[in-house]
Amino acid sequence: MQLLNRWLARHCSSVRNRRKTLAAAIAFAALVSTGDASLAAHPAIFGMNYNFLTVDKTRLALCASKNRAAAVKGQAFLVRYQEPGVRQTVLKALSDMRKAGFESIRVFVWFAGPNARGGNLFDIDDPSVAMKNLSEFASDLKSLGYSKLYVAFGPQGNAKVTCRQQAWGDCFDATSVDKSVSFILSVRKALDSVMHPALYIDLQSSGGVNSGPQAGVRDNMGPYLTTLIRAYSRQFPHDQTSISMSGRHVEGRIGFVQKVYADAGTAPSYLDFHVYASDPATLAEIGDALRSARPRLPVVFGETAYGDPRAVAAITALAAPYDPEGVPIFFWPLRDVGGDCGVDTAPPYDLNWLSSR
Repeated sequence: MQLLNRWLARHCSSVRNRRKTLAAAIAFAALVSTGDASLAAHPAIFGMNYNFLTVDKTRLALCASKNRAAAVKGQAFLVRYQEPGVRQTVLKALSDMRKAGFESIRVFVWFAGPNARGGNLFDIDDPSVAMKNLSEFASDLKSLGYSKLYVAFGPQGNAKVTCRQQAWGDCFDATSVDKSVSFILSVRKALDSVMHPALYIDLQSSGGVNSGPQAGVRDNMGPYLTTLIRAYSRQFPHDQTSISMSGRHVEGRIGFVQKVYADAGTAPSYLDFHVYASDPATLAEIGDALRSARPRLPVVFGETAYGDPRAVAAITALAAPYDPEGVPIFFWPLRDVGGDCGVDTAPPYDLNWLSSR
């Protein structure tokens, strides 16, 4: 009888949860259908993921056969920010974007060892170029009137925990952890020498992994992030930091992020979601996870597709309870979220499409 009672309790709870999720999904479906009408009622702070000088449209067809970044190979500007022509081009784009209404910028610092170092990557063994270039970029943002700078760190090659040859994480070199930590701390320290916008640090972009197929990755990601967070929080205890995560299966991802921070003796400053699937069911799942998360933290949408005003309306409605003055939403330069490319839209970026129907 006790087993039956427990089963009934679980079953009833499951039914209630499904009903709640369905109700939330219906509500979000209604929001999506209203298009930009919801934007005025639910304010947001709009930012842009800005990392590439341009997109080579002639290479978009190669994304399926080569890799998802085929159209932006060699186009990352931060690694070449010391070149006068590059910096001038970026400054013009940043100025135009600021006039268009963007208030924040999210920029990647990609780095790797000799095995993978290339046109888009800094040298993990020599952070000096990254230190100089990011500092100058941050100073330029401040002079142009940007209010926030989000810096996302992304180790690549064998230093990337999810490095894959046949299975996720199978080519990760655990001996690279100390180098990655040292690189990140050095680059962050360099920002203390310049005036910059309010700083937010994504210590590992998309590092909030879940269980299931990524269980093996978690075994490596957890110790890496705990080591990094512990070292970072000791040196920069007042920084706003997080580990960003995909917007799918978020309950487990939030739990993972909170655990690696707790293991390091601290806590994340905010929760950062990457939401490309802005369908009602996905947004309802995020909403449920946020309501049950403890403690309640500020929310950021660090990556979402560019050019879909109805999706923005739904996301801002979801985010409104977490900051009535506006939750940061950063667009990724991608319009075709179902396509083969990870980036398909070149600068200049604007917000004119938010009012389109």
